[in-house]
Amino acid sequence: MFKIVGIGLVVFLKFAAPVAIVFFPFIAGWTNFILDTIDGDILIPLGLADATYQLIDKIADWITYIGMAFAAWRFNWGIRKWIYGLFVFRSIGQLAFLTIGDERLLFYFPNFLEPLFLVYATIFFFKKASEPRAYDFYLR
Repeated sequence: MFKIVGIGLVVFLKFAAPVAIVFFPFIAGWTNFILDTIDGDILIPLGLADATYQLIDKIADWITYIGMAFAAWRFNWGIRKWIYGLFVFRSIGQLAFLTIGDERLLFYFPNFLEPLFLVYATIFFFKKASEPRAYDFYLR
């Protein structure tokens, strides 16, 4: 029972954090990053099959990218066109991986979106949500 609840909780958080990114880019973005870093170390020992984990992980990642694109639009970030372009780029790799199953596709379509988003969300957060100040700082 503990294992099922643990798996359910982690999977729930993997899909809840990306939704929260739209409203709280800094906190939810970094929470999602940490969770995505450790989730396999939690889920697989709890008994989730690796193939199932990989499918859940990649779908949750794509939901994260959607959340990042919406956050950039919602806050009218100066880098939103870069976010959208990197979203499309990574989505091609994600879709190809989910269709074909070859992990090399994720290498050919690397995740540049998440690091850019996290850097900008951090700047935005510490510049007290002032987009012009955050964008100017980013450009410097």
